[in-house]
Amino acid sequence: MGVNELEAIAVQKAQLAVRLDQEGKREEALKNYEEVIILFTKIMEMVGNDAIKKAYLELINRYKDRAEELRSESPIRVSIHREEVPISNLMMKRKGTVRWDEVIGLEEAKRAVRNAIVWPYKRPDLYRTRWNKNILLFGPPGCGKTHLAAAVANEIEADFYEISPSTLMSHLLGESEKNLARVFRTARDIARRGRPVVLFMDEIESIIGVRELEIGGEVRVRNQLLTEMGGLTEKENQGLFLYIVGATNKPWSLDTPFIRRFDKRVFVGPPDLESRILILRLYSRDISVATDVDYQEIASLTEGYSGDDLAKTVTDVHDRLRDELFEQRGGAGELRSATRDDYVWAIQRRKPSVDQDLVQRYRRWFEEHGSV
Repeated sequence: MGVNELEAIAVQKAQLAVRLDQEGKREEALKNYEEVIILFTKIMEMVGNDAIKKAYLELINRYKDRAEELRSESPIRVSIHREEVPISNLMMKRKGTVRWDEVIGLEEAKRAVRNAIVWPYKRPDLYRTRWNKNILLFGPPGCGKTHLAAAVANEIEADFYEISPSTLMSHLLGESEKNLARVFRTARDIARRGRPVVLFMDEIESIIGVRELEIGGEVRVRNQLLTEMGGLTEKENQGLFLYIVGATNKPWSLDTPFIRRFDKRVFVGPPDLESRILILRLYSRDISVATDVDYQEIASLTEGYSGDDLAKTVTDVHDRLRDELFEQRGGAGELRSATRDDYVWAIQRRKPSVDQDLVQRYRRWFEEHGSV
């Protein structure tokens, strides 16, 4: 039996269990909850997508908790009314604290995002037909996709909301596509009041990736997102400053219709030598650095490091200075200056997270699908 068939049976069983529970038929409800747990566990084992697995695991745990309550002597009655998930749980607003000049390097990516979002916002009269509203950022983890999205939102003083696919998919079966529709309805309402909005969806392949086994809930959410993305270019929405910025580490997993929906597909790659120098300087600004530290030399030792790797390397240096202060002086006094040896020590302890063969795979995908 396929996943879709199992899901249909599990949903029916779950609905029956809840109805029996509401009616106070304890033993019958418990029996059905136990069957639901078995079915959803089997489905979870057949699904390869991590976000969907997490959603099923949460469902399974809810049913397990309820089954345990029913086994107790005084179970709490299940409410007949289903509470709606707060919209703030689905679209988490982040403060726009990332400045444009804090996005180091990534010149091609910054140019593409600026052309797609900043210029149309500042001069909408030059974009009367339509402008790009669906933008995909792809590349290795830790190279600045989230940073770039937050910075461009800050540049136009937009409300920046982070949408987690796992959060959308984690709620009751059949509700995910409704939650997604609520997110877009809320975002459109904000934009219609004159406030620009950026919806940032990280790990977007969790929703729009190609799969061999696809469950009904995934299909409905995918179709809903496809509809919402297409709707941004419709006549009644063309004047809205509402943007979707999707991010993925696995662009080759994306479904073809969604690739076409993204007007701009931008490669956000690892920093080059000059960018690594600037990043090391940026993250070292809060510590005293000795005169023997040559950032160009240090940066040359970090080929293949992501921006996140470099930030963590400097953190390791800072941690070493603090540990030394506590171990040798009980925490009294000031930290000594970081030396060349401290940076080399930290680099030797932290290997690069970006594989060069993987970078080449991103470049090949960009040659086939990129659009800047």
